[in-house]
Order: sequence, then C-alpha cells, then structure tokens
Amino acid sequence: MTDEKMPEMNFEIYIMMISSNVLMYLGKVKNPATGLVECNIPVAKLHIDILRMMREKTRGNLSGTEDALLQATIANLEMRYLEAVQADKANA
Repeated sequence: MTDEKMPEMNFEIYIMMISSNVLMYLGKVKNPATGLVECNIPVAKLHIDILRMMREKTRGNLSGTEDALLQATIANLEMRYLEAVQADKANA
C-alpha cells in the first residue's frame, strides 16, 4: 500500500471504474496489472450490461450530472463494443 490518499468513492467514480474495465477488456488500454493489451469481448459486454442494469435500477434517483454521465458512458461503450465485435468477425 502507498501513503497516497484515494479519492472518496462516489457514483461518478464508480461509473468511470467500470468504463475503464470495459475499455481494457475491449483491448483499448493496457491491463494495469500485466502491462499487456488483452481482449475479452464477452467480459466487456458483461460490464456494459452492469451499467445498463444500474441505469434501470437508479432511474429517477440520480442527479442530472450523474444521469448524463451514465447515459453518455453507456452510449460510448456500446459503440466501442460494436466496433470490437465487427473487427473480431472480420478477423475470424
């Protein structure tokens, strides 16, 4: 452990943590634990599905900023997911 103070957890940070995992599983960023670029499309989809579930379960309970971030994040990740699926099919 480092002495570095971790930011206080909030909804926006949680969304961004899940988003980072999706990007990692789509092979867009390196896995910080291994330093390798890895691709696991089914796991990326699972994380996107978690965000979709969060959207449904929190409907009407989020601030405008939280809702906008969640909506934009899901839309962006869905597009990147579709691109990855199409690229995977083209390489098969």
